[in-house]
Amino acid sequence: MPKAQIGQSAQGPSAGEPVRVMLAQYLAGPSVETLSIVALLPDQIEAEAKSKQCDFLVYSSLSQKKQAGGMGFLKNASSLVNMIPMVAMTNSVSAIATSSASAAASQAASLSSGIKAKSDVVLEYHMNAAGSTSPVLNSTLDAKATVDGEDVITPLVEKEATAIMAEVSKRR
Repeated sequence: MPKAQIGQSAQGPSAGEPVRVMLAQYLAGPSVETLSIVALLPDQIEAEAKSKQCDFLVYSSLSQKKQAGGMGFLKNASSLVNMIPMVAMTNSVSAIATSSASAAASQAASLSSGIKAKSDVVLEYHMNAAGSTSPVLNSTLDAKATVDGEDVITPLVEKEATAIMAEVSKRR
């Protein structure tokens, strides 16, 4: 399970799950199937992806960087999600349960409660074709929170999903 930490509200081994579920929700549709990869070691991730017949693997890292006082220097970079390996892109239909959708929304709200005003939230991700270490997609997105608890995570995940779907569509 990915590690996550934003303030005091989202810590522990399962704190990265809301981000993983949100991304899967955005990618859900008639032409894509998303699968969570539970392995954490690179060789095990590849083996699990192969056994699940994944076409692509997506790795994401989310961090919050708090601004120090009025100086504008960055400090206290905290990792939200160290690694979220997931995503199988196939021609089969995807099914995401409604209960997990409402749970993800609730968890995303909880995750956002740890965002502090003037913090930069950075989402870095890359997508590899299964069996390859060279990214077919690699990007960094960021947003600045204007108030405490602002949900800047959901729009970042939506942009990530949009870029992933565009790349997958090009490769079909």
